[in-house]
This record gives sequence, structure tokens and C-alpha cells, in this order.
Amino acid sequence: MLIGEYIHALDDKNRLSLPVKFRRELGKKIVITPGLDGCLFAFAEKEWAKIADHLLVLMGVCFRLIIEDLIDTCSAGRPKWK
Repeated sequence: MLIGEYIHALDDKNRLSLPVKFRRELGKKIVITPGLDGCLFAFAEKEWAKIADHLLVLMGVCFRLIIEDLIDTCSAGRPKWK
């Protein structure tokens, strides 16, 4: 589990690179969701599946309001948006 605060800048093409530490922990497919206080939360695919199952039980239909998308990352750790 990665816990902490990391401040990153976007590159000249408005892309964000994930730190190597994150890439090793999260893998190639990640889920990025809006977090608290303007932050983003990133989850490994398997971890997100567990969280999503719990949210479905707790929130039912309201869960659909959360933006969920499985995102691939390139070798440089940048999310490849669809």
C-alpha cells in the first residue's frame, strides 16, 4: 500500500508520470478516481475490484456516480487516456 502525498507537475503535453515506486506497486493497469481536497486516488486493478465490491454493497446505485475507468500506463508511467 502506498500512503503519502506526492506533488508532481505535468509535462509540456499535460501528462503526468507516475513515480517508479508507484508503477512497481500498482502494475500496468490502474484505476484513478477523484479523491479528497482536489487529489486523485490511484488503485491497482485487483485492489479496486475489492473496493468496488464493498462500495456496491454499501452504496448500491449511488456507486455509479463514482468515475471508474481502468487505465493502462505506458513504460514511462504515464496514464494512457482513451
